[in-house]
Amino acid sequence: NISLWTFNEQRRITRITEQVEAMKEQRTRARRAEKAVERLANGGGGEEGKDDGEEDEEDEEDFSDLPRIPSYQQRRLWGEHVNTLLLVTLECQSQDLLVELVGTLSNFTAQDLNKGQKWEQLMKDHSLCVFLGRLLVPGMSQDDLILEVIILLTTLCVSYKAAALIAGTTLVGSLADLWEDKGADTELAVQLVHAYHRMLHFEPTRNELLYSTGFMGAAAEAAASKHGNVRRRADLCLGVVMEQDRGDDGRIGELGARVRRNRFRAHNGEWIENVGGASSRESDDEDDDDGMA
Repeated sequence: NISLWTFNEQRRITRITEQVEAMKEQRTRARRAEKAVERLANGGGGEEGKDDGEEDEEDEEDFSDLPRIPSYQQRRLWGEHVNTLLLVTLECQSQDLLVELVGTLSNFTAQDLNKGQKWEQLMKDHSLCVFLGRLLVPGMSQDDLILEVIILLTTLCVSYKAAALIAGTTLVGSLADLWEDKGADTELAVQLVHAYHRMLHFEPTRNELLYSTGFMGAAAEAAASKHGNVRRRADLCLGVVMEQDRGDDGRIGELGARVRRNRFRAHNGEWIENVGGASSRESDDEDDDDGMA
């Protein structure tokens, strides 16, 4: 009950924060549009000479009328219990109880840990990556437990050091392989693609995912999924791949070009099919003419 209470509060704060940030962004864009119209109306005079600092000061908005983001009242509440929960989790023999324990750990944030506690240190102290790797061995865990393990890995991968620990094990490869086995399960698919998205933001896990697994094929399948949440998250993954696969001159590399081609096919599939059909018919007609000749 305590965990449900604290986690629900975190979700409420996150939801309010996202709404406030969206309102700020909308207001800032509207303000910039107004100033752009004013500059155009005034012929642009007197604005070009200002430096960025002066422009930023003038563009600063007053957001005091927006909803106040509440503070997290249970901050550090779980800190002294994290090690105990990890020890119980590592020694647990019941899959049903393990689902609840791993699910509890996956809901922790940095604000739940004690000051100075870091996930990467906890991962080292308890050999957590090795333990989670065993749970992802095919046939070892029920789908409910696999789902919680995926969510926990997403929670753990929040820093370069944590990502390096994950990349140094079989976990990234296991997550990539899960798409082939469990991709048809919508709930698992959503969490898998979310985990891929998080890992793509850190170089160790990104390199492992892109160059040592079949991630690109899985991402292409996810981008064509009939489920909107899977599609949207997969599209974000592909966007990260394109941005990260750029040279110093800004040109996209081989993976980025592949993503661009896949996106073009996904968005223009009907047109490609029609053009391909027409080209095929023209080719058949030419063959018939040659035969008659």
